[in-house]
Amino acid sequence: MLQSLFKSLAFKPIVATMIGAFLSLTVHAAPNAEKVIVKPGTAVRLMTEQIINSENLRSGQTLQFKVVDDVKANGKVVISKGSVANAQVIEASGGRLMGIKGNLAIQVKDVTAVDGTTILLSNGNLNAQGKQRLAPAIILTWFCIFGFLIHGGDAIIPANTIIDASIMSETEIDLK
Repeated sequence: MLQSLFKSLAFKPIVATMIGAFLSLTVHAAPNAEKVIVKPGTAVRLMTEQIINSENLRSGQTLQFKVVDDVKANGKVVISKGSVANAQVIEASGGRLMGIKGNLAIQVKDVTAVDGTTILLSNGNLNAQGKQRLAPAIILTWFCIFGFLIHGGDAIIPANTIIDASIMSETEIDLK
């Protein structure tokens, strides 16, 4: 009877599945994998690669910055130089009529580690304000009706601006 069970068609897929599951467990176990813990507060220097102008942005929009230097933990690189960090526009308004200045607020969110882990960042906020031109607009409006057409300046963050962010929480990274 046992012999007929082994020969049955229903038994063969079960055995094949069990063997495949066992092999997948042994293949994924990497005995030489090294784990490193990245501590909260570890510095991550970022840089803007282009001019950021409040006139062209909207709240909620995602921006990307580059990591300036390798970030190391226990002497091992956990975030490579040139990695991409994500940021989000919190507030963006261009200069408006009557000389009202533009505002821009950006919050750095996260960066990708060498093993693909997303690491949350903090303390990497950027803020900028445009030039207020309210006084000239009021004066010109007093003497001439077209003074209200004067625009305030847009908030601009120059290219190559350095942002000093830090790692928010303890994160485990697998080095290969």
